[in-house]
Amino acid sequence: MKSQYIKIRNIPETVRKNAYTVRVKPWWLLIILFVVGIVLVAARSYTIGIALPIMILTLFCLLGMPDRILVQFMPEYVLLYNRQNRDECAMIYYDEVVSWQYEYHGSCDLLVFTLTDGTTESVDMYGRYAVSRYMKLYLPHKEVKKARRKSR
Repeated sequence: MKSQYIKIRNIPETVRKNAYTVRVKPWWLLIILFVVGIVLVAARSYTIGIALPIMILTLFCLLGMPDRILVQFMPEYVLLYNRQNRDECAMIYYDEVVSWQYEYHGSCDLLVFTLTDGTTESVDMYGRYAVSRYMKLYLPHKEVKKARRKSR
C-alpha cells in the first residue's frame, strides 16, 4: 500500500500552495457577510440593529476562532490533516480507495474512506459541498450513499 501517515513538515511547499484546500473557516462567506454589514450601515442608519450584530459575529469568527486545514486534494492523492497527532497527516492515493462516504452527525460530519486492505480513514468535515465536488472529480462512481427510508 502506498497510502501512509507522513509528517506535515515532509510535504513539499509546492503541494501546500497548489493543492485545493478545505479549511474549517469559510473565509469568503465571512468576508462577504462583513461587507454586507458595512453596506447596510452605510445605506440606511436604521439597519444598524441588524448590521452591527452581523459585523460583530463575523469579526469574532475571522479574528477569534482558530482555523486549520482539514483536507488537501492533489491529482494523485488526498491529504487528511485532522488527526489526533497534529504533526501528521494521512496521504491516501486514489487508486487504493474502494469507496468513500460523507456521513452526517450532530457535532461534525465525517468523510470516510474505505481502502483496498479493508481499513478505513476518516476526517472531520463541516460542509459537504467543497469536498464532494473534488471527490466526484477524482473518485467517480465510488461514493456510498445511505439508502433512504421508505415512508409508510
